[in-house]
Amino acid sequence: MKKSTVLPLLSVSLLLSLTACQNAEKSLEKSSKTQSSTSNSNNQQTTNTEDHTSDSSINSNIDSDPMVKLDFPQLIDDIPYLLHPIVPTTAVENKMSKSFISKGGYEEINFFYESSPYHYQTHINNLIFENLKTDTTTQLFKHNNFVIKSIFYPYIPKKQLIINKKIVKIDGQAINGQAVEVQTVNGQVVDGKIIEGQITEGETLNTQLTDENIEKTLQELTTNTAKHKLTDFEIKITPKQMLKHFIYQVNEQADAKPENKKSNLHKQLALYMSDENGENLNKLHPDGQYLSDTKWMPTLKRFYFITQSDSDGNGIIDNKDKYHNYLIDFNAEKPIVKSYSF
Repeated sequence: MKKSTVLPLLSVSLLLSLTACQNAEKSLEKSSKTQSSTSNSNNQQTTNTEDHTSDSSINSNIDSDPMVKLDFPQLIDDIPYLLHPIVPTTAVENKMSKSFISKGGYEEINFFYESSPYHYQTHINNLIFENLKTDTTTQLFKHNNFVIKSIFYPYIPKKQLIINKKIVKIDGQAINGQAVEVQTVNGQVVDGKIIEGQITEGETLNTQLTDENIEKTLQELTTNTAKHKLTDFEIKITPKQMLKHFIYQVNEQADAKPENKKSNLHKQLALYMSDENGENLNKLHPDGQYLSDTKWMPTLKRFYFITQSDSDGNGIIDNKDKYHNYLIDFNAEKPIVKSYSF
């Protein structure tokens, strides 16, 4: 081969090698970018599928939604969390309402009040739980599209019957200048009884505190009140055992306008439960079932509820539709819902 032919061939070979190296580098760089993009996408997906909104995005979530606002917080006895309701910013037109809260045909619908111990009637879109010890926050629902109609905190009560008069008089005479007290000590009743016009103080009964004990003692005191001018006794109910969960009745379709004008599905409620800090939120029954009724049995630590499904497919929940029975057993370390039938 001539020398003049060899030189061009070497030049072409060198050029091809350099091009191959550059393509390999570009391919490697492209692969690296693709893996990085995939990794970021997976991380983002994990974040988006978490049950609750993180602290950093809670304020922006509220501020970016002109239809809701943060209302005054609620402090519930014996619960170390402050509850911040997220509520609608607008009133609802209700010209037929004669409610005392109705103004000019528009009715303010934001409320949060205790209807019975640890049972709250509400009209709010969401809740933010503030841990008073750590200053961390948890948002109950990711969005503000639902309406929470009621909140219940299951607990086991105990009762105290207390006579709070400083001086008890029988026929105008002071007896020992002291009051009679009926209270509980270690699950027993420390009872003050009226016996033949005299007061026996601090008698311990070897029975567990029950509604029957309380009613019997109250009945006895009531009878002797009229006879001996014994006055000012009361029943005080205080929590005995807190079960560290919230149960919510929720309207998931508050803004729905069904095509079938007779349909009432958009008015039906669903049942949810979370820990007392707002975490581990779960719907307690399948979609397509709607809450019919509930019953709390503190003696058994069981929460019963009944749902209905639109079994005839007419878009209306009524007594012709199928019922489903459930219970939550709070004796378990982690209470779960169970269906039952006989």
